[in-house]
Amino acid sequence: MRGSNTATPGLSVLTGQGFCRFLAFFARSSLFSDRRDGLYLIAYIIKKILDNNNFILLSTAILSILIIITSSLEGLGSNHPHQSSSLALVMEERRHTSINNKTSKSKSKLISSLLVPMLVLVMLVAVQLMHRHSVLAALGLDIQTSSAQDNEARSDNNKRNILEILNAANITSINEENAKLLPTWEDIASMYGDKPIIHGLETCEHYRNMVKPEDRTIGPAGLTNTGTNLVWKLMADNCHIDGEILWQAPWGKHSLPSNRLKRVAWDGEGINQTAFFPLMMIKDPFSWMNSLCRHSYGAISWYSEYDKKSCPNLVRRNITDHDETAPVKLWTGKTHDSLLDVWNYYYGEEWEVERTKFPHLTIRYEDLLFHGREVSRIACECVGGNITTDFHYEKESAKGSKRLHKGSNDLIRALLQYGDPARRLNGFTKRDLRYARRNSAAVEMIKKYGYSDC
Repeated sequence: MRGSNTATPGLSVLTGQGFCRFLAFFARSSLFSDRRDGLYLIAYIIKKILDNNNFILLSTAILSILIIITSSLEGLGSNHPHQSSSLALVMEERRHTSINNKTSKSKSKLISSLLVPMLVLVMLVAVQLMHRHSVLAALGLDIQTSSAQDNEARSDNNKRNILEILNAANITSINEENAKLLPTWEDIASMYGDKPIIHGLETCEHYRNMVKPEDRTIGPAGLTNTGTNLVWKLMADNCHIDGEILWQAPWGKHSLPSNRLKRVAWDGEGINQTAFFPLMMIKDPFSWMNSLCRHSYGAISWYSEYDKKSCPNLVRRNITDHDETAPVKLWTGKTHDSLLDVWNYYYGEEWEVERTKFPHLTIRYEDLLFHGREVSRIACECVGGNITTDFHYEKESAKGSKRLHKGSNDLIRALLQYGDPARRLNGFTKRDLRYARRNSAAVEMIKKYGYSDC
């Protein structure tokens, strides 16, 4: 039992010190005097083995002891006299035979008395190796292997951050299946790094100096399925500013960044766009393409039904003799070679140019999931706001469950979805990934925002 130091009476011989005393007792006896060095050596080895809880080596050492004991006993009664025809020698031979018979019986009895406990030890070791909760553990002996303890502790530590997020979101219960699937911090860091990546922080001071506190307005912008609703709700619930927190940019939250100052969204009338501070959302392109395949919201249209059903294909799968991309049309009317090229056009061409013209922050969706409190604080303080001390997480889908947004991920499902490296490239073929690696513009943007390659 983990954490218990209680030894069961009668089995204390299995602990390091007790077992060594057991071996030393036999090593000091005259019966084993010619094997004393070997027994002392094995006693020392076994103590080290038990200290490190290595049960495979322990079983090997136990078998070695059996061999030494048996070889030691082979010398008993082996002093046979030479044959002689004299009566005295015959009588002496009979006397030796009688002694040898008695000694053989004693030897057999001793071997039996030693063999049984040794075999029991070997059996217990085998049980320990075969079962996670061994017989000895059930008896309260603290003999769990150090490797298992280390692995369990490492797994607990790796999931600690995720459990803290769920706890902070007041999610106090989770089914066993989802609990096993919770991502480790190693998995998350392998895809996104272990710290948030936010671009535009150098523009915060300029914005605060340029716009009066009561005139400041902030809100989300970005492609469909990048977390625009989530960042709006987190800021609305946790950030206090003198101005206003809007649910979208006044030129339209999914509209091209170049539409700033040129377009007014249906509810953007009367909003000073020069005083608006956009929180531009971005998502890992491979995760974004997969999410767009699940819920496109009319943002794109395919040129064939086959391409639509094969989403997230970058290269057409019904053409095998050469690589031909699967083109898509964005809601703007512009056609792009593939879904990856849509992502790269929006962030690599449009946003990279426009973002130099006004204050802003570019926030990764994944950082809102795994560093929500920290990212929200940074964004809030950037515009001169104050973050709440009682941070509120979004447990349900930030998009809601009605109409177009039905089926969106809640917090637990989002953590599972975006924390699993295996799901990131789900649906992409080798030809798709080869095309992505050759797309130098996309590769540059992926690297810039700290996403792992494919």
